[in-house]
Amino acid sequence: TAVSLGDQHPLANVVAEFISRSSPHLHLLPGPARAKLAHSSIDLLNSTLSAVFDVEAPAQHPHRALLQKIYGHIDAWRNQPIEGEHPYVFMDGIWLKRSWGGEVKNVAVLVAIGVGTDGYREILGVCEGMKEDKESWRNFLRHLKERGLRGVRLVVSDKSLGLVEALGEFYVEAQWQRCMVHFYRNVFSVVPKGKVKQVAAMLKAIHAQEDRQAAQEKADAVVAKLKALKLPAAAELVREGIGETLTYYAFPDRHHRQIRTNNPLERIMREIRRRSRVVGCFPDGRSALMLAAARLRYIAGTKWGTRRYMNMERLKELQQERQEAVLVSA
Repeated sequence: TAVSLGDQHPLANVVAEFISRSSPHLHLLPGPARAKLAHSSIDLLNSTLSAVFDVEAPAQHPHRALLQKIYGHIDAWRNQPIEGEHPYVFMDGIWLKRSWGGEVKNVAVLVAIGVGTDGYREILGVCEGMKEDKESWRNFLRHLKERGLRGVRLVVSDKSLGLVEALGEFYVEAQWQRCMVHFYRNVFSVVPKGKVKQVAAMLKAIHAQEDRQAAQEKADAVVAKLKALKLPAAAELVREGIGETLTYYAFPDRHHRQIRTNNPLERIMREIRRRSRVVGCFPDGRSALMLAAARLRYIAGTKWGTRRYMNMERLKELQQERQEAVLVSA
């Protein structure tokens, strides 16, 4: 009886998707083989490896050659040069479980996506980080910088101190926008359940203002009201952190909805998390990274990456207007 590849390897559920996108020889396989390749048996893998990747699988590890070939393609994609400028960049990390010296530990996979000057979204990078700390973020930002990431005007993320601190080392001119949704959750964590709805309405009123000055004035009023409601912890969080969520006001109005939260990346991270649950615990950090990267590579080729996400003309016009204003004042 053939042993099903099924869920025996972290990349089993993306093999077919990856092969269908990367192999020019896939059309040589019969239709049923193409449809079943991701969940095929070892016998089917042995009979199709040479047609798909021009390699032979070792008898003792029939899927090893295929997976190593896939790893090579994914690594080449992860390290390819980043072309053009990307004014908007979104960053986040996800924790996955891995085996480490016989123990189960967490490993962070760091991801960055961006919006280019043409308005299209792009997967900019994915790397393994032992922690979501400053050193991990520094290595990730260096990886992006060395591959050509430039023209960054705004970075959107949750408040990861390591990321915020490292950002200034590599992209001095970039501004930072704290994800509005994550900020709300931080405030809700110190609010009694019965008052969350009321506080949510107060916070949303801040970000509904026309400009940053009006938003800050509204925030001051919200802080006073929270104190009156005997919610001092929530009031302090709003007072200290609200300014970090208002950076987006310096950018075109039409872009505000997309750049004030990390939602564009959060949806992708949820998909990676959903896929990783099938595996449970990865045998090593590289397997975790490969699963995340393979899924990101697939997403990049769907409508997500082939459909214009923003009209960037207004950003160009705004930048030109500010440059002219500086010349006039000089």
